[in-house]
Amino acid sequence: MSSDSNFKPLSTPIPIKEQSWPEETQPVLCTTTYAFNHQAYIRECIDSILMQKTTFPVRICIHDDASTDQTAAIIREYQEAYPGVIWAYFQKVNTFRHPDKIKLQSAYRSWMEAGKYIAMCEGDDYWLDPLKLQKQVQILEQNPDIFLCAHDVEIVHEGVSAPKRERFYDVPYEGDFLFDFNDYFTNHFFHTNSRVFRVPKDLALYHKLLKRPDSADILTNQWFLSMGKGYYSAEKMAFKRRNAAGMTNSAMYYNRDFRLLVRYNLVKDIATFAPAPMHSRVRQVMAEVERQLFKRKFRQGKLGAALRFGGLAMVHDPLWILRKITKQF
Repeated sequence: MSSDSNFKPLSTPIPIKEQSWPEETQPVLCTTTYAFNHQAYIRECIDSILMQKTTFPVRICIHDDASTDQTAAIIREYQEAYPGVIWAYFQKVNTFRHPDKIKLQSAYRSWMEAGKYIAMCEGDDYWLDPLKLQKQVQILEQNPDIFLCAHDVEIVHEGVSAPKRERFYDVPYEGDFLFDFNDYFTNHFFHTNSRVFRVPKDLALYHKLLKRPDSADILTNQWFLSMGKGYYSAEKMAFKRRNAAGMTNSAMYYNRDFRLLVRYNLVKDIATFAPAPMHSRVRQVMAEVERQLFKRKFRQGKLGAALRFGGLAMVHDPLWILRKITKQF
């Protein structure tokens, strides 16, 4: 563990719920769980965090986003059983799409951004490997050029159709591997509950990126990879549920116009921090989405919007027509 830590690491990993640290000890890692109407799943989630075995102090942070079922009551039960270990915040209004989301979550964020690293586990997911955090923090501690660490997950489809493919994520390489900005820009191949990442120095920009509710995880992952490398482990160390209540199964998600605009805004945001060698590639992808939006708007009779997107596509990728012509010969 880094020399700037204000504690002596344990000689062997033990469960978080069995650890005892002096009151002034700062966490090395904070877990963060966002829960909303997860009464059927939240116990499994919290238990999987408490069973984590580490040699370093961990703060378990849980944010109830104004649940209307028994989720908050269950969280309070755990908070009372593990005081000082579980830090629970109970939001009075739901913040998912609230325009002042970050401001409303500011107290909670000050808790879960207090360490060196953050690990995420949504309230309807859970972790499988009790040494998950120990393994990922060890990689980050030993490799200062790695900004985030992710891994494979077990995915179960509950009440929704499963994709007809061998594995849910199309991983770019076999086994364990390092990856970079381009690898992830080409293919978003890991899930949120597998991430452990360094707490960014620029929290103001981080919070700004988080305000985009429909693509915040992808956007922040891409930003992290503009600052360092990623490390992927092929071990399945977490469990992810896909069910009817999830965003990816909502009517909005399956709306073609909505998805195109989400994709477009995501790429536009990525263009603001993309590393110099990626500028051309990002602009080409932006133009590709603009051409799709041009076709959509033209077919819908929205000629003004169609012309705007068509013009932007020409600006962002002026050689597209030349490439298309060259391909014919």
